[in-house]
Amino acid sequence: MALFRLLFRTRALSSQQIAELETANTNAGNQALPIIARLLTAKHSAQYPNAVATQVNPTYATATLVFSSTGPANAQTVSICGTTFTAATSPSGANDFQRSDTAATAAANLATLLNTVSGANRPKVNASITASANGGATLTLTAKEPGVLANGLHVAAVGTFANVVITNFAGGSNGTETTI
Repeated sequence: MALFRLLFRTRALSSQQIAELETANTNAGNQALPIIARLLTAKHSAQYPNAVATQVNPTYATATLVFSSTGPANAQTVSICGTTFTAATSPSGANDFQRSDTAATAAANLATLLNTVSGANRPKVNASITASANGGATLTLTAKEPGVLANGLHVAAVGTFANVVITNFAGGSNGTETTI
């Protein structure tokens, strides 16, 4: 099955329009439909030329952290989407994950922490990515939104993050985009 996205482009939205979109986005049901209808109607006006576009088969950016040997040592850190996470023998901080001498376990422990919404700055990280170790020593981070913008998400060692090879986010594309 192909992924199909409908994009609405506007030059500027008023604070009232932004509030309407936010309300429609957070409420259940079809409350966003009247706003979408207005944008579709507006696409033919001079105010919003090329306001509507489609994307077919956009792809999601991914990054990997390949754990080897004993994984990171106690107190070593990695920054993911601007939030620092620390390998800890005895996790006590909100962004600490249980380090392990087994690479697959260390990867799984970090994945679990990343997929947990609570904690310092984790809602921001959790809104941007999902993490999966799938029982192996490779932790795959996948952007939640497809497209080239996700290629700008960042993963980096902070100082030393031993026994982990990091490949930064790449591979996100907008697919075939057509203005309608």
